[in-house]
Amino acid sequence: MKFNKISIYFSLLISTMMFFSPANADFNDGWVAFTNEDFKTASREWKPLAEKGDAKSQTNLGILYFNGKGVLKDYKKAIFWLKKAAEQGVDGLILVCAGAGGHAGTLSPFALVREVREFFDGTIILSGSISSGSAVASSLALGADLAYLGTRFIATEEANADQGYKDMLIDSVADDIVYSSLFTGVHGNYLKGSVVNAGLDPNDLPEADKSSMNFGSGGNTDAKAWKDIWGSGQGIGSIKDSPSVQTLVDQLTSEFKEAVEDLNQKSTY
Repeated sequence: MKFNKISIYFSLLISTMMFFSPANADFNDGWVAFTNEDFKTASREWKPLAEKGDAKSQTNLGILYFNGKGVLKDYKKAIFWLKKAAEQGVDGLILVCAGAGGHAGTLSPFALVREVREFFDGTIILSGSISSGSAVASSLALGADLAYLGTRFIATEEANADQGYKDMLIDSVADDIVYSSLFTGVHGNYLKGSVVNAGLDPNDLPEADKSSMNFGSGGNTDAKAWKDIWGSGQGIGSIKDSPSVQTLVDQLTSEFKEAVEDLNQKSTY
């Protein structure tokens, strides 16, 4: 399969910027816990380092608070630690806003991007309901530097996802998403159809016990996230097919250019 330079650069940038990788033995204890999805231990290891001024730990701790991984979701604490890290020159931040697939935030990108830009002038990658080239253009107009697409690439030929999962993405719209904490202990966006297929009522899901978070495939129910309960962002209304990655990238590029041209025309009014 052929990837163009943009897609390769984007993949490398995401993999290196989402979390800082280990640089010393103390930090490594938290990193090992994180890679094993033991987020509680990761937060315990990184917090004292963050309090001592370690930028890597501050960044990762802020992201844990932002996503509610291993700690209770707390945007104020997330912003606090991200500010501390930004003051020391971190390269970039990924903002997971309302409507993102899987574990998602609740803040509008209109609010969050501007708030973060007040204290951070580095690279911002925006995530949440982005599944078209026009949505990518909108992300840049808001002040982000890059857009993060996840759900849209599940519905591609190369994606190693169940065909039923891909078909459900194509057949669903934003209203077919349920926001629940039941399956992992932290709120996330899931396809209602997969919840129904698991024998549950998506309109009557209990809240999970926040003291028993489980982010892996084990989940907090017999139906396993992400094996049985399928994550999805709210931007699925624009997913109409399951093309090759290259075809999708070409389509996104064309949509992006069209959106920019349209915006330029409207800006002359």
